[in-house]
Amino acid sequence: TGLLPNRVYVFNIWAYDQYGASSTATEAATYTLAAIPSSVIATENGENQIDLTWNANDNAVGTVYSIAYSNDTFIATTTDTSYSVAGLTAGMNYSFKVRAENAGAADTYSEY
Repeated sequence: TGLLPNRVYVFNIWAYDQYGASSTATEAATYTLAAIPSSVIATENGENQIDLTWNANDNAVGTVYSIAYSNDTFIATTTDTSYSVAGLTAGMNYSFKVRAENAGAADTYSEY
């Protein structure tokens, strides 16, 4: 507990015998999983564009976010916590969702 999402943590492990002698340390590195971005807000920006913003939810700076329409049609990726979707048709309804990529495991993501 207490570990932040989407960060690498390095662990060093030593084994000691009954006399206090240690063996060679073993180092292991692992990433915590990305947190689901929260508070996604869509703001109209003219007739054909919507600006999306979201909260990183403690994900590390540089986390890759994937933006999609609610039907899972991919739009783009960004490392920012905002993205502008342009080329939309005026008068249509659009729904969007955002997920975060797990650091250290390309193409694996948090839930939407």
